[in-house]
Amino acid sequence: MTILQKTSAKLRQWRTLWASWAVRLWAWLWMEPEVTGALLTAAAVLVAAISLPNCWEFRIRITGMMLELLGVSVVALGLRRTRQLFELPTVLGAVRDWLKKFPTLRRDVRIEASAGIFALEGGRAYGLIEIKSRPGGPLDERVTALEMNLNHVLRSVHELEKQFDSTADEHARRLESEKKAREEGDQKAHDRIYRAVASGLHLEGLGVVFLVFGIVFATMSGEIASWFGVGACL
Repeated sequence: MTILQKTSAKLRQWRTLWASWAVRLWAWLWMEPEVTGALLTAAAVLVAAISLPNCWEFRIRITGMMLELLGVSVVALGLRRTRQLFELPTVLGAVRDWLKKFPTLRRDVRIEASAGIFALEGGRAYGLIEIKSRPGGPLDERVTALEMNLNHVLRSVHELEKQFDSTADEHARRLESEKKAREEGDQKAHDRIYRAVASGLHLEGLGVVFLVFGIVFATMSGEIASWFGVGACL
C-alpha cells in the first residue's frame, strides 16, 4: 500500500468518524430541543454583540442586556412547560381568571333551582312455591309432592348460586378495572413529576444562569472592559 493509499484510507476513516459523531451530537441536542434553542440563541447574541461598533464596553453592556432578556424568557418558557405538564392554565389565563373574581361594590345573590330526577333501584323478589298433597291422601301422592318440592328447592338454590357467581365475577372485574385505572393514573402523575422536576436539564436553571451573567455584564461593563486593557467608550 502506497503513502497516498494510506492517506486516503485515513481520510475516509476520519470522515466516517466525524459523520458518526455529528449524528450522535444531533441526537444528543434533540433530547432537549428547548435548551438547545436557548444555547444557540445565546451564541447568536454573542456573535451579534461582537459585530457592534468597535467599543468593548458598549458590546459587553448590550450583551448583558440581551442575556437578561433571554434569561427571563427562558424562565417563563420553563414555567409554561411545567404548567402544561400538569394541565394547568397559562399564567395569562390564571391572571384573567383571578381578575374575574374581583369583588364588585354590590353583591349579586342568585338563587338557582334545578330539576331533579329521583329513581328507585330495581330489585328482585323471590318466592317459594309449595306443592301440597291432599290431607289424608295416599302415600304415593305425598311422596310425589315432596319430590316436586325438593326439586323446586334445588332449582332455586342453583339459580341463586348462578346469580351469586355472576355478581361476584362482576365485582371482581370492576375492582380489577379500578385497580388498572389507579395504576395508570399513578404512572401518569409520576411521569409528569419526573419530567417537571428531574428530567434532564431545566430551562429555569439555564434561564437563571443567563440572567446572572446578564446582570454582571450590564452593571460591570466598564470594569470587564478594563480587565482586557480596553477603556470606556468615548
